[in-house]
Amino acid sequence: MLIITGTLAYDYIMNFPGKFGEHILPEHIHNVNLSFIVNRFAKRRGGTAGNVSYTLGLLQTPHILFSTAGKDFTEYKNDFESRGISVKHVIIDKKLYTATGFAMNDAMNNQIWGFYYGAAERSEKLQIAKVAKKKDLVLIGPQGATVTIRFAKQCAKLGIPYLFDPGFILTQVSNGDLLFGIFHAAYIIGNEYEVTLMQKKIPQWESLTKEKIVITTLGEKGSIIRTPEKLYKIPPVIPKKVVATTGAGDAWRGGFLAGLMKNLPLVICCQMGSVASSFAVEHFGQKVVSDIKNISLAHEGRLKIEWALQQMPVLQTIEKRFIKQKPFTNITIAACLHITSETANLLITLKAGGANVVACASNPLSTQDAVASSLVSHFGIPTFAIKGEDNKTYFKHMNAALDMKPNITMDDGGDLIYLLHTKRKGQITDIIGSSEETTTGVIRLKAMEKEGALKVPVIAVNDSLTKHLFDNRYGTGQSTIDGVLRATNILLAGKTIVVCGYGWCGRGIAMRAKGMGANVIVTEVDSVRALEAVMDGYRVMAMEEATPLGDVFLSATGDKHVITLSHMRRMKNGAILANSGHFDVEIDMAALEEKKKSKRAIRTSLDEYVLVNGKKIYILAEGRLVNLAAAEGHPAEVMDMSFANQALAAEFFMKNRGKLETKVYTLPVTLDQEVARLKLTAMGVTTDTLTKEQERYLSSWTEGT
Repeated sequence: MLIITGTLAYDYIMNFPGKFGEHILPEHIHNVNLSFIVNRFAKRRGGTAGNVSYTLGLLQTPHILFSTAGKDFTEYKNDFESRGISVKHVIIDKKLYTATGFAMNDAMNNQIWGFYYGAAERSEKLQIAKVAKKKDLVLIGPQGATVTIRFAKQCAKLGIPYLFDPGFILTQVSNGDLLFGIFHAAYIIGNEYEVTLMQKKIPQWESLTKEKIVITTLGEKGSIIRTPEKLYKIPPVIPKKVVATTGAGDAWRGGFLAGLMKNLPLVICCQMGSVASSFAVEHFGQKVVSDIKNISLAHEGRLKIEWALQQMPVLQTIEKRFIKQKPFTNITIAACLHITSETANLLITLKAGGANVVACASNPLSTQDAVASSLVSHFGIPTFAIKGEDNKTYFKHMNAALDMKPNITMDDGGDLIYLLHTKRKGQITDIIGSSEETTTGVIRLKAMEKEGALKVPVIAVNDSLTKHLFDNRYGTGQSTIDGVLRATNILLAGKTIVVCGYGWCGRGIAMRAKGMGANVIVTEVDSVRALEAVMDGYRVMAMEEATPLGDVFLSATGDKHVITLSHMRRMKNGAILANSGHFDVEIDMAALEEKKKSKRAIRTSLDEYVLVNGKKIYILAEGRLVNLAAAEGHPAEVMDMSFANQALAAEFFMKNRGKLETKVYTLPVTLDQEVARLKLTAMGVTTDTLTKEQERYLSSWTEGT
């Protein structure tokens, strides 16, 4: 008989903040949401023993579950029993949760697991002798250092063979206890990191394991089995699709053990492990309705999300409060935004606040596919976004988001609002409010309000000072130049750059271009802004006048046909054009496509158009947003404030539900000031405070005359 020990279920935490060893977990960790510890929380059936047993059940391999579990195990008990898996030897402590697993990085940035054990460590009453005999095999899986080694000692004393799978207790167990567990084991198993760690902790590893069977699982690279006679390399079984990789290693163990219990050769057992692991990757993960490029990109995406989060302290602060207060319980939020690592952290923050969140892309070229994969795989957020999707797919994805029946929408350009007011009017009554991220979207919404067409309350997040003064100016300025340089690798110093529009985006672009040595020309239709540009030191002229002078043209107006075919015909041969406004209409791409003599791709995000007159014009990112399509969008530091405003806008809707008129609102100045204060605090910047005397003076009209 096969006896399975180890953890049966746990609360699974990803992205634990910090490095392994820096945190001491409190005894009362096992509350409902662990809000005071971490903000990435999801329930999973789990634990090595639970997943191995589940796999063995599918393979119809008799075995005994022998462990302790907490009150959370009752959620999974019926699932095991429905598959013919007995849990009669599982002791359930209804006062505690089973365990909490958390993933973090070590000093070498390797992801490792840590655990806090609740009921899983209360196994004093468990005696292997009650269920196992000498001819049986015991899997000793990780269940806390004390419990794991206790089982190893019981098996050694009784002469019962065991497979030693210490897993994440390697960082907790003493070298002496680890030595004991390895010395008496019939089989030793671990992933590449775990086996390497055992080798480092046990100087006698080579001599100690010379006569043993050591199995190293290598994930997508297969596995290695070392016997006293030979070393075998077992290739992986590549899954046809990847739903989620969590539990794949445990499924491998289940397949391997099923083979052992059938007395199959070790190589065949390992192959069974590979098949089971592949099956698990295809079928066991938490299935989230989505349409993304490739779920296997999830790990890369999670790293991007984690890195961005480190630069977003204001959003982190809001998220911690949301976790405790849950302002969005039973609320669905649909976000049509650029699917980037920064956006991901906003979506995760909203979910931490209790919302059901669904995401789709606001631009066909701005999606970071790895981030979209991580949102689905690691955070369970339905995401509909594929970089390079065509218009049909683009609108299909927006409709998929609206199919989730949202109560709050978030837009970057007003696309969801447009659909709700045209083709999906029946959902208008479900909408509590909608927020808009960008200048172009706000312009459209204010036009709707003016015409009486707007049917829902809207918050113009773009109008918040801590959004447009920083995101539009510093974010767009830097990311636009970044996109141009990535697409072209040209030198800006000495070039003449024409910036179309001198709003906050245009100012940022002009400032950054000037800082890199370019001669900047500004074109404008607004006299005040044109005057500002002149006094900021730029040449200002009409587009017709600037057309033959520019080497690079950057449009940032939010309007249509700012750069026309007529302009292009008068440009220098080799002129470079890019859009950093919003939609792909600032440059008249339709006319260019129709009248071109030829077209070819030169580099990623760089297309060469030859006009009938022989001139070559170079278009970046197909005329779409160059900072997102050719680069990675705004730096996380500025998106921190923008998305803090988005999160607060959603909360504002909840606090004022049913009280708002169908018009465009701006967030209260107090919230703007609070975002700025939090940002300054995170940056370590202090400010002065008015004295009572100064406050009286500023509020008086009699003093000072």
